[in-house]
Amino acid sequence: MEAQTQNQNIKVYLCLGYALHKDNLGNIQMQKELKQRLDYLVEQLRQQQIQQSVKNENSSIIIVSGRGKVDIESKYMKNYLVEKHKIQKEQIWVEKYSMNTVENFLISFYELWNRFEKQTSFQQTNKKFNIEICVITSDFHVKRVQYIAEASLKVLSPAFKNCQIEPLKFLGSPSQRGNTEEAAILWEKANEKINRILNFQFDLNTFMIERQFTQEDQNDFPLFISLIKK
Repeated sequence: MEAQTQNQNIKVYLCLGYALHKDNLGNIQMQKELKQRLDYLVEQLRQQQIQQSVKNENSSIIIVSGRGKVDIESKYMKNYLVEKHKIQKEQIWVEKYSMNTVENFLISFYELWNRFEKQTSFQQTNKKFNIEICVITSDFHVKRVQYIAEASLKVLSPAFKNCQIEPLKFLGSPSQRGNTEEAAILWEKANEKINRILNFQFDLNTFMIERQFTQEDQNDFPLFISLIKK
C-alpha cells in the first residue's frame, strides 16, 4: 500500500541585510536601518505566534541574509535577534554568502532547497512542503526587492518539485527615508544584476571561492544550479 503524502506548512521570514558601519575606533556596528528591519521582523513574528496559539500551526524559520563588505551582516543580525529579542538560535538560519539583493534571493532559495527539497528528493520521503515566505526589508526598498524577488523566483522555481512556494509577501519596516525610491532607475540597475547572476554569466567556482562557501556548499550549490539550468 502506497504511503500517504505528508504535507507540512513552513513559514519563512527572510530579512535582508544592510551595510555594516565601522566607527572611528574601528568597531563594527549595525546601522539603524538594519536594526529597524529586525525589530519589525520580530513584531510580525510575535503577531504570528499569537495566531498560531489558536490555529496550532508550525513554527517559523527566520533567514537573515547578507555577507557585505565590512563583515558578515547576517552574523550580526542573528546576534541582535538572540541578544535583544531572545529568539531561539535554532530558529535562525544564517545566509552568509550573498553580496547584493539578487544574491540574497538566489542563495536563500538555495538554502530552502538544501533543507527541504533535497531531503524529499534524495531520501525518497513522502513529505511535501508548502513554503510561505515573507520578505522583510525597509519601506524605501520594497518595490525594488519585490521586482528582484519575483524575477528570481521565476528562474529558481524549477529546482523545487516537492516544495510548493506560495506567492511571496513583502513588508517594509518604517524608516525616516520613507517610500522615496525612484523605481525606474533602481529597476534598471536591478536588471543588470538579474541578467548577469540569474543567467549565470559568471564562473561558478570563482563565485563560490570569493564568498568562502563551505566544502559542503561547494558540492551542493552546483547541483542546485544544474536543476535550474535544465
